[in-house]
Amino acid sequence: MLVIDGVCSDGVAREVEIGLAADSSSDADWSGAGGTLLTVGGEEGWSHDNWEWSFRKCRPGTGPSDCVP
Repeated sequence: MLVIDGVCSDGVAREVEIGLAADSSSDADWSGAGGTLLTVGGEEGWSHDNWEWSFRKCRPGTGPSDCVP
């Protein structure tokens, strides 16, 4: 399980718990480890259904659209 401390689009900080596939053979693929959203702020019932899972390194002073893919 991966736990991320983040600020949601409503401005509220929440812990995001993501379950990862036990089989790590897909980790090198673009689709990654097959993450499944478990809880947000300790609550079930949230969804992640409109973009690919990805993490990007952002240069200081840039926003998400300027980050290195």
